Amino acid sequence: MDWRFHELPARPMEMVTVDATGLAPEAFERALGDEFDRLPIDAVVQLQVEGHLAPGSGEVIRAAWLRQLHPPTMTVELRFRAQRE
Repeated sequence: MDWRFHELPARPMEMVTVDATGLAPEAFERALGDEFDRLPIDAVVQLQVEGHLAPGSGEVIRAAWLRQLHPPTMTVELRFRAQRE
């Protein structure tokens, strides 16, 4: 039997951690947007949010809001380790 390696196309996988401590909702949204902007547009992203969420910042990580921050070709999984203040 003859074995051959065939490279298959794959989407890039990225892990991103954002510390929300001390970030007002607008700054938190900007920090997330900046992280998404530096990644390939077709990336599969594991986003981990850590720290303490300021009042109102919880809205920024709702699914509908997150979808507005990254390209539609990007897949984002949220891991939440933050605490509300």
